[in-house]
Amino acid sequence: DAFQETDVINITAPVTKWNYQVTNPEEIPAVLAKAFYIASSGRPGPVLVDITKDAQLKTFEWQGYTKCAHIRSYRPKPHVRVEFIDAAAALINSAKKPFVIFGQGVILGKAEAEFKAFIEKGGFPAAWTIMGMSALPTDHPLGVGMLGMHGNYAPNVLTNECDVLIAVGMRFDDRVTGRLDRYAKQAKIIHLDIDPAEIDKMVTTTVPVWGDCKETLPLLTERLQKQDHSDWLAKFHELALKEHEVVIEQELFPESGQLTMGEVIRTVNEITNGEAIIVTDVG
Repeated sequence: DAFQETDVINITAPVTKWNYQVTNPEEIPAVLAKAFYIASSGRPGPVLVDITKDAQLKTFEWQGYTKCAHIRSYRPKPHVRVEFIDAAAALINSAKKPFVIFGQGVILGKAEAEFKAFIEKGGFPAAWTIMGMSALPTDHPLGVGMLGMHGNYAPNVLTNECDVLIAVGMRFDDRVTGRLDRYAKQAKIIHLDIDPAEIDKMVTTTVPVWGDCKETLPLLTERLQKQDHSDWLAKFHELALKEHEVVIEQELFPESGQLTMGEVIRTVNEITNGEAIIVTDVG
């Protein structure tokens, strides 16, 4: 082995979508084109290209760069199976307390408009993961807050009261679910995801819907019956008001005499007339 040589390909295989070792410099343009295509298509993910030392030192005749648009052995997204769309629609149309939870997959799929049309036709309360936050305006009347350990009271409580849970582009991370043995055990679960490996990985689904949500959501929406779930939605608003009174109000307007992060952000927002972009971190 060479000095300080490491088996980079096998070391990085578990944490990359694709990797490749270049030993011939003539491979570099095509391999990089392939790498960019795999990284950015389907479910985006990290790739690694390892260019060996001898390949770096050699010269070759440059033939130009051609973008990669197809790889025979690689399918960026699965074929949509209409029978699963039909099964999901039937389950949703029979629901009395449907609840939609959504993640970054909606954003990565550029399916914000399709998602909005879906929840509006069904009148579904919808909650986001921290990575899915901007897929729906936070002031949308069907938006009921964020899920998980850093999320809001209503969506976390009512996850365990809904009868049909519709997950769109999210992976049931433990920051969202908490204890899996107590998570939505009463609900039938529909999971829309582009990556079949995520289906049934953490939570067992009743109906899996494989595919790009930009394609699957319109198919599902056209099969929906327009329904009124206003009583169910009112429960979210009732718990949101309780959370605001007990938790948020004290954070924004503390009476202890000590500064809170909520008070700081509120004050900065007021001073800037709500026109400043305020960037915060977890703290």
